[in-house]
Amino acid sequence: MIGAFFPEAIAELEEAFRFYEARSPGLGHDFRSEARHALDLVREHPRAWKPVGGGLRQCKLNRFPYALIYGVDKERVIVVAVAGLRKKPGYWRQRLRKPRV
Repeated sequence: MIGAFFPEAIAELEEAFRFYEARSPGLGHDFRSEARHALDLVREHPRAWKPVGGGLRQCKLNRFPYALIYGVDKERVIVVAVAGLRKKPGYWRQRLRKPRV
């Protein structure tokens, strides 16, 4: 199954990478690796994680307080957010109302 990201999700991934890398060299790479592993699991078993409404699901990362918020569209996993779990819950829902190209 192919994975795709909303641009905002890519920005969140990069922001978290920079944050963790600044805290401790190599920690950002650990974060990115764990996010990649979570995406691989989601692509293999897209319906295995908790539904969060609107046809989306949440796959929490193990080591970091983040989750992939994603939906499944035929043969694609679409990551809507790389959501910080300490942020306002559901902040990413407004992205679903924006028109996409």
